[in-house]
Amino acid sequence: MYFMTDETSAEPLFDPLLVRWEGAFTSFISFVEEASDMAQLVRQSVNNTRALDEAVEKSVKATFSVSFLGRFGDGIRSIVRHGFESRKSISSVPELLRQEASLSLDAEIEEMAAEFFFGLRPTSRRLFIVPKIKSAIQGVDRRVGGPRLYAGLLLQLDSAFEVFFGELITTSCLLHPINYNLASLGVTAQDIIRAEESEGVSVLFAEREAGSVLNRSINDWLAWFEGAPRKLFNLAQLRAVDEVRRFHLVRNVLAHGDGKPQKRHETQMTQLGMADEDFLLTEERFTRACRSYVELAYEVWALAGDKLFRYQGFSSALNFVQLRVIGGPYASAVAKFEHLQLNCGSEGEVLVNGWIAQMRAWKQNSGEAMRRPAEVREEVKVWQPDADSPERQSLLELAKLILLDDKKKAVREARRLYSEGVLDAASLKNWPLFEELDVDSVLAVEK
Repeated sequence: MYFMTDETSAEPLFDPLLVRWEGAFTSFISFVEEASDMAQLVRQSVNNTRALDEAVEKSVKATFSVSFLGRFGDGIRSIVRHGFESRKSISSVPELLRQEASLSLDAEIEEMAAEFFFGLRPTSRRLFIVPKIKSAIQGVDRRVGGPRLYAGLLLQLDSAFEVFFGELITTSCLLHPINYNLASLGVTAQDIIRAEESEGVSVLFAEREAGSVLNRSINDWLAWFEGAPRKLFNLAQLRAVDEVRRFHLVRNVLAHGDGKPQKRHETQMTQLGMADEDFLLTEERFTRACRSYVELAYEVWALAGDKLFRYQGFSSALNFVQLRVIGGPYASAVAKFEHLQLNCGSEGEVLVNGWIAQMRAWKQNSGEAMRRPAEVREEVKVWQPDADSPERQSLLELAKLILLDDKKKAVREARRLYSEGVLDAASLKNWPLFEELDVDSVLAVEK
């Protein structure tokens, strides 16, 4: 049955390259979800009171003299801790307001310093005390490790994205071999002899082609897909590419510098609309990075896969991946994609999954750049399901009832289809469409 999503029961994909194509995406999104879980652990460590107390103590001791702390230690610790926690809260403020909030915090720190060190001249406080307090706050930030740990996760995320692209390029080459320039790929006669079998030679060439592309930049990776003779998509079709380029630049700065952009990065920063503060990673920014990488990965995977496998049943792989994405925190990847541009984009299952994703993404992103559920339902109302079999037609009509939130009628129809064997338990348990229904009551129906 087409809707079945249980991996042990789902319709198998017999084309090994289509299996490899599907596996490239599912492996990547699994890594992203693990990285997202790690980011939550980082947040928990940052919010750990004992860890923060220790970081504050070590930072003030490294910044101020023992004698100074003996006299003013309590005040210094109080200001530093307050400054750190305030800066952490500022990181969640919309970027347009962040600079104003930062200036306000600077003024607040100066006021607190004036209260604790009222015996010092204002000039002395401004030139000697306040800068040291700010330095100690930065020391706490480094010791707690939030930005540093998020930076490490971004490096791993970008590397996983590169592996994902490598798998797609390799699979594309194996499916439609091109006329390789063996000299440019560095393939020698000894390499070919070692490969022995023709399949081994094909894999060798495909991997060398992928390696030659991935040693460059993200722009080269994308250009490979739209270049001749492939022409699998064009950059104008990609919505998430600029956001990923921003985080890819952050990754390059982190990997090849001290975390601060250099003069050689200025041109790219201007093109992408970035400022120095964009290179300081926070939980919010890392979450955005995860979402952006998944969105671009889905766009590239779906557009190129549709061209490569349109005659090998790509709709089955697309359906499986759609459900994989919808079931997690990155439903926006499916929600933002225009599936009608695909060869199989008008199929009922593809449309239904897209609508489910749009409703979920609205909840996950608090409506940011997403269609309201009411808007989605207006589109569903005019949809006329058209399937190639009576069974699929009945299931799509049931899907329309559920999307329109007609639960009573939907439950009655689901019970009927289940009793007749048209709807199976795997679909009821695994397809997100049915999560709003009383599934147990449907499964209790006798067949």
